[in-house]
Amino acid sequence: MWQVFEHLPDPWAVLKAAAGCLADGGIIVLDTPNPDAFQFKVLGHRWAHLDAPRHVTLIPTKLLVEKAKEHGLEAAYLTASDVGANGFNGFGWAFSFKNYFGDGTLGKVSHFLGRALGKLLIPVERTGWRGSTYTAVLRKEQDA
Repeated sequence: MWQVFEHLPDPWAVLKAAAGCLADGGIIVLDTPNPDAFQFKVLGHRWAHLDAPRHVTLIPTKLLVEKAKEHGLEAAYLTASDVGANGFNGFGWAFSFKNYFGDGTLGKVSHFLGRALGKLLIPVERTGWRGSTYTAVLRKEQDA
């Protein structure tokens, strides 16, 4: 479910159905925008990963883990600084800046400057839960 969860009107129903299809030890891998991201705190409603109306929900990691447990899934791996999240960090700055100025010359320049800023902020966004997306690997628990 790579970059899918945020598009679902009822992600919990999909998570339940997916969990029901897994054999013991099976996994679900998802990547989704991180509402705890540094970018979201700085850019607010102009953050590119909000992407309304295509993105209908942003789910904090803690809530995902709680809901996963309800369906017999454990969080085997959680990160906001994997290769995917790192790539989306640069995307987020570039397109958020472009959102301010549109598609013209100023928008193109701001897009480039956003990419440059993303490079400068690598040390910040690759620590803690500051990345613009997070990846979760959820494993179906073994029956006792």
